[in-house]
Amino acid sequence: MKSTYLFILIVIFLSVAPPSTAQTTMFGGRGMLRVFSAESVQPGSFTLNSFLLTFVKNDEATTGLAKDYTFNIGLTYGISSYLEFTSQIVAYQDDQEHIWGPPGDLQLGLKWQLPISTSAIRTGIRGFFDFPTAQNHNVQFEPYSSEKVAWGVMGLVSFDMTNTFPLFPLKFHINVGYMDHNINTFFSHELTDQLLLGTGFKIPVRSAIVYTEYTGEIFFNHNAIAFRNNSMRLTQGFKFLGPLNLIFNFAVDIGLSRDLSNDPEQIVHDYAEWKIIGGLTYQISAGKFSGKTVKVSKRKRNKEGQELGEKHNNREKAEKDLKKMREKLAGDSGN
Repeated sequence: MKSTYLFILIVIFLSVAPPSTAQTTMFGGRGMLRVFSAESVQPGSFTLNSFLLTFVKNDEATTGLAKDYTFNIGLTYGISSYLEFTSQIVAYQDDQEHIWGPPGDLQLGLKWQLPISTSAIRTGIRGFFDFPTAQNHNVQFEPYSSEKVAWGVMGLVSFDMTNTFPLFPLKFHINVGYMDHNINTFFSHELTDQLLLGTGFKIPVRSAIVYTEYTGEIFFNHNAIAFRNNSMRLTQGFKFLGPLNLIFNFAVDIGLSRDLSNDPEQIVHDYAEWKIIGGLTYQISAGKFSGKTVKVSKRKRNKEGQELGEKHNNREKAEKDLKKMREKLAGDSGN
């Protein structure tokens, strides 16, 4: 029954969303699944994506099976050539009790592609806020969340080896960040402060992109929590371009966490051992949400086109003059 409601929601979402060729994370922003690229999206582009995450786990304490569904909707807007705005709302979060679960938290983010970049290496910074719009927090099978406004910052590095190794075009990303789950206690070294880790690579295979990534949220101030007890996962997935320029995303999470036997604060809990993930991405025409940045970009492209045309005309003129000179020289030699 819950699956039917989720399917209806996805169909409604798709019916109002136009085609896209963007590749964004489930949080919004250019990247793979959870790992971000340091590159920003094109200015003026407006992208919507949706992701459904699900798994079934044996639970001896209940009827034998525990099912979990999460449905996310993400948004990305290219403010400029180096700046993008992202947002993500968990529209549906399974509470294991009701047919239609309550919504989850809302995240707003801003990513800046640093100008200190080359064609092979790009760097960026991403800041974000998590707003506690969820009815329940720190729910089973999901990463930690608090009832407070949270904030975080991430450093992003992307390596593009496409030009270096054209026969094996590989892109590699590294994300390292810090997350404070209570903005009211700014940098107070609470037990819930987390180190955010993410790394992965992707390679194109014909019209698809295959990617592998590791992500984790690590409690580093809690002495009772070992590294292996934290929320971590290895993700294998692929994206491909489908009909109507839709980008389909399928992935599988393999949980790397181990159960914790001694946690008096009940911060960590059972995390999902595996998840199956499906996603769709669309992009609304940049002209509809153009703004000044797109107009400037268009003028820049027009100027570059004019300069290119002038160079082409000058080259043709030079070739004609050279041809005339050769003909004249040939005529003088004949005389």
